[in-house]
Amino acid sequence: MKSYLSILLIFLVFILTQCNKTPDLSFDNIEYLDGNEVKNIEVGNGKKTVVHFYASWCGDCKREMPDANSVLSKAGDDVRIYYLTDDTPERMAKMNKKYNIPFNTFQVNKSLKNVGIHYIPLTYFIDENGKQIIAQAEQIDWHSKEIKTFLGY
Repeated sequence: MKSYLSILLIFLVFILTQCNKTPDLSFDNIEYLDGNEVKNIEVGNGKKTVVHFYASWCGDCKREMPDANSVLSKAGDDVRIYYLTDDTPERMAKMNKKYNIPFNTFQVNKSLKNVGIHYIPLTYFIDENGKQIIAQAEQIDWHSKEIKTFLGY
């Protein structure tokens, strides 16, 4: 019995250490659709960037959307904001309307899993030089001092 428990414990530890909720993404490899045009996420180049992955079926995404919209809308023009999902355009439009999303939302060119996203919501805060400063999986405290400092207010 003890050997089975030991094997189970080792297996669970292995599985948990393999799960990275905030993967180190190469953002220039993530393509999204802007209308019919395929584009790449732009990071660095003198502007801070927020990349927020969400889905219309995700409960945490829905719960945090009002706070995310409120905080990010105060960021100003010196911060690029990407809301990315693999939802259909119809679901994106419903979510935009229901939550009054003040930013453009884009559909990733592949599924979220195919670009390395396995947990949502997932948000990255990237500085002017392209360095990831904050990476947060699951629901985030949008009113935290750390995020407001990053956004410059």
